[in-house]
Amino acid sequence: MYQASRLSILTALSALAISTVPSSAAELYVPNEYATIQDAIDAAVDGDRVLVAAGTWTGTADAVVDFRGMSIDVRATGDMASTIINGEDERRCVLMASAAGASLQGFTLTNGYSDGNGGGILIQDSTAAVNDCMIRSCGAWDGGGLAALSSTVTIGNCIVHANSAQNGGGGLHFWQGTHTVEDTTVRLNTAGWGGGVYDRNIIDATWRSCVMDSNTATSSNGGGLVVWLAEYTNAASFESCVISNNVANEFGGGVLLLGYASYSILMCFSEGAITGNVGGDGGADCDGNGVADTCDDDQDGDDIPDACDDDVDGDGVDNVLDNCPWDANAD
Repeated sequence: MYQASRLSILTALSALAISTVPSSAAELYVPNEYATIQDAIDAAVDGDRVLVAAGTWTGTADAVVDFRGMSIDVRATGDMASTIINGEDERRCVLMASAAGASLQGFTLTNGYSDGNGGGILIQDSTAAVNDCMIRSCGAWDGGGLAALSSTVTIGNCIVHANSAQNGGGGLHFWQGTHTVEDTTVRLNTAGWGGGVYDRNIIDATWRSCVMDSNTATSSNGGGLVVWLAEYTNAASFESCVISNNVANEFGGGVLLLGYASYSILMCFSEGAITGNVGGDGGADCDGNGVADTCDDDQDGDDIPDACDDDVDGDGVDNVLDNCPWDANAD
């Protein structure tokens, strides 16, 4: 009797263990199995992959593609130029909200629109990756191409082209959270602040091998980008980036840095350059004092000429400026 009961219990426990083991991730094909990208996402569960054939994909909801808070991978099986998510100037292209591991790869996103954040892509309260995508001709109040709010984001090998924002970040807008952007070109975008990029109150930002070219701040500062860090613990780093031919109506045709954080490299670009930018007060204004750095002999205001000052930004850490080619900026 005891042995039989014991065997019954073990059999029941084994069955329960088998039933709780997650099944392998599924691959859902569009349009072979599902008519639209959204149909496939609605049928997916966390860990699944949605594979999308070449074509132009549209929708009727607030976003053409809504990840619905799931940790899934949506990727094109064809080339980027022929796999298009089109917002038709009426809706956002992609929404990633409350997702722990969302991924988008290989698409062109175009004609996205929002009267809030992120006309092309909105990432909110998520961990997300966007790779091998072109975001073009999208518009919003903030982050015409992409807005990431309170999120951890990686962007790689993307082109952000000819987007617009009424307020900040014509191409990209980041608020709080952290982000890493690599091998990405931000070009011909417009906004009031930060024609190309607007980083606001982010915790940590890393930029590697990026190009910010021919962007325009139409009414204010930072033609290429504005970085505004509110806390001393925040940090931004740039490596091997090129910032060129940007225009600002006021300060920092190329770059404007604001806030209280210690900028570890004072916008130095090892192996990169800041060239040909135009602003009302110059191409780069790292201390936000309204004087272009190329014309500012005392950027931290400590009455020590910067040529003799080992701590140009006044953060208590010596700065090495030999690799800071800030040339050809106009004021």
